[in-house]
Amino acid sequence: MTNLETKQSREEFIRHIEEHMKQASRKLLKINSRDEIMTVLGESFKELLKCDFVGIGLNLNGCLRLHYLSGDIDIEKIFPYPTDKVNPILYERSIKSDDNYLDPDSVLIQYFKKSGIDSWFTVPITEDHSDLGIIIVGYYDTRPFFNEMRELFKELGAYAAIAMKMIQRNESS
Repeated sequence: MTNLETKQSREEFIRHIEEHMKQASRKLLKINSRDEIMTVLGESFKELLKCDFVGIGLNLNGCLRLHYLSGDIDIEKIFPYPTDKVNPILYERSIKSDDNYLDPDSVLIQYFKKSGIDSWFTVPITEDHSDLGIIIVGYYDTRPFFNEMRELFKELGAYAAIAMKMIQRNESS
């Protein structure tokens, strides 16, 4: 495959992800249950990226709690996790396994090493400084992640946060 073909297939892949994420974002804003939002998010990542697992943790009562899990993995071992011990970078940006933003001794990195997870990325569920949760997507084998995907995923996380806030407002009123 030539460099031009590689670049075109990469651009095609990014466009495909972008279109899928736009559809998922629109769908999220029409949902009126937190559980359904988590299911739509998880299934979207699983379907689009053919990942080995998707886990979604939500901040509830001072802890990051596993709220959705798809795939053959026992990541629930690390939940619930105290919210005040979550590295703030996980809420600021989508990070990937080769970024080296997290301390090698962190609970997440140690879990991935012990479980044989080779490639992974996170997506913050955050909007307007409200850190609602984190999506964790992983693979047992090596996968390339394109930096262009980072903003797309962060945007999807923001839509999920907006949808969840709308549900909370409706529940309160």
